[in-house]
Amino acid sequence: MPEALEHSPTFIDAFIATGTSCALINRRVYLLEEQPDRTSSKKYTSYFQHHSRRYGLWESEPLHHLEQDFFGEHRKVLERILEERMRPKQLHQERCREAILAVPALEQFLLLQVFRAYYHEKPISLCGGGVQEDSWRLTEQDILHLHPTLEECQQLGDILLFQGQSYALQKSVSSASTSSSLHVGSTLWILGNQRPASSFAVAYRTALVERVIRAKEKLTVRQKKTANQPLPQELLSCKNGQGSYRALTYRKTGPCDYRLELSIAPFIMEKNNTFYVLEGTIIGCDVHGENNTMTIQNPASVAGQSYKHPFVYSNGTICYHNEARWRFRDIQFGHPYSLAKSASLAARIAAVLEEGRMVLEHGYFGDNVRPVNSFLMFPSIPPGQLSAYLAQRKISLNRIFYQDGKKGL
Repeated sequence: MPEALEHSPTFIDAFIATGTSCALINRRVYLLEEQPDRTSSKKYTSYFQHHSRRYGLWESEPLHHLEQDFFGEHRKVLERILEERMRPKQLHQERCREAILAVPALEQFLLLQVFRAYYHEKPISLCGGGVQEDSWRLTEQDILHLHPTLEECQQLGDILLFQGQSYALQKSVSSASTSSSLHVGSTLWILGNQRPASSFAVAYRTALVERVIRAKEKLTVRQKKTANQPLPQELLSCKNGQGSYRALTYRKTGPCDYRLELSIAPFIMEKNNTFYVLEGTIIGCDVHGENNTMTIQNPASVAGQSYKHPFVYSNGTICYHNEARWRFRDIQFGHPYSLAKSASLAARIAAVLEEGRMVLEHGYFGDNVRPVNSFLMFPSIPPGQLSAYLAQRKISLNRIFYQDGKKGL
C-alpha cells in the first residue's frame, strides 16, 4: 500500500478506532447494537447472535456513499498516487511518439499510411498527443462513476467487523443457527475466516485505490483512442532508412528512393484437383518521393532471380497477364502523385503489393490460362496425403488457394 495512504483513513478505520461493530453485506452497511435482553421493547428483524448475546442490526447506508466520501476527502492523496503510477507510462508513450516524429516524412508516410492501408487499417495520426499534465486529476464526475468490479466485490466479500476482528460471512445452506450467526431478513449468515480488523482495513483501502487507478487508466485509454491511436511497437523499428510493420518492410535505396517489400509465406495452389507446393518468397516495388509527390516506379516483382513459380519469369518479373488490372486500380507507373492526397496514394501503393501477392497465390482462373512455367514442374501432394502434408509442414488451411478462387478447404 502506498505510504501516503497510511494517513488517509476510511470509515472502516474510524469504526475500528471507536470500537464500532458493523457488517458489510451486499454492498450495504449494517451497524450492530447490543440488546439488553430479548424482552426489550426495541425489536430488530435482523440481528447477530453471538453465544448468549444478541446484537440488533440496523441498516446505515449504501457502501457506495461512504466510498465516495473517502474519494472526495482524500482526492489530493489519490491524485499523487495516480501521477506516480501513470506518469511513467505516459512518458514512455511520448518517447515513442517522438521517435516516430524523428523519422523522415516520406518514411512516416510509408509506415503509418501505406503499410496500414495494405492491411485495411486506419492510418495513425501523430498530431497533438503528448503527456497530459492533468490526466491524473480526479473530477467530481470521475468520483461518481467509481464503481467496484465484480472481481473486487468477490475478493473483499461480505464481512463482519466485531471486537477488533473481521470475519468472512458465508450464506448458510441450513436454517439452523450456530453459536455465532447473522440473521438478515430470511438469510442466515455464518462466520468464516477470521483475521484482525486492521488487516481488513488495509486490504479495503488498497482495493479502493486500485479501483481509482483502474478506472482512470481505462478512461485514459478511451480518450487516446478517440484523439490519437496508440503507436504499435512495430513502428519503433525504423532506423537508418529501414522500417517494418507486420509482413511489410521498406529500405532506402537512394536519396529519395525506397524499396517496399512484402513477405509471402509458403502456400499451395490447386489446379484440376491436383495440389502443387509453392515456396514462400519476397515481392516488392520501388517508389520515388520528391517535391511533395511520390511516384510508383514499377509493378511488384520477386526479389532475386531464383524463385520458381508458374507465373514468374526467370528474372523475377511477375506475369500480370495484361494491363487492365492497373487501369481498374487507377494506377499509373511513373506518374507523380501528390502526397497531399495521402489516403488515395497510400491505397494505390498498397494495391501494387496486393496485386503481386494475388497473382502468386491465385494465379489466373480458368482452363484457357497458360502459365509462364508449367505446373508440372512443381512438386505435388499425392492424393489423400494433403492433411498429413499440412501438419508436417505446419501450413494452415487458409494457405490453400483453389483454381475457382476459393481459399482453404
